[in-house]
Amino acid sequence: MAQDKKRLMPDDEFFEKLRETRASLSWGYRESGAVRAVDRPESAAYDFCPITAVHHLLTGRYYNTQFYGLAAQELRIPFARAFKIASAADGTGRDPELRRRIIEAVGLTEVA
Repeated sequence: MAQDKKRLMPDDEFFEKLRETRASLSWGYRESGAVRAVDRPESAAYDFCPITAVHHLLTGRYYNTQFYGLAAQELRIPFARAFKIASAADGTGRDPELRRRIIEAVGLTEVA
């Protein structure tokens, strides 16, 4: 069991869990183009990025999107990878394939 805690979360597992967040979160785009979710669309009580959404799904705890690095650390996602995921979700990254995977996983369509 201790070995499992040291295992890094593979990308395939991250994206599988991200897809599962669609059942409980409402995903959309911010005016900036950032991919975000809220748990209750009528009140936007909690705001999630892909990393904080997966963290919430697996732990039940909420991190503000600014603290995606802490959520990633608990998920065993290396910070460099977490930064790339966050940047792709924000639309500021340099990996269009990663952004496409995020958009597809959360059930959105790409906006031009």
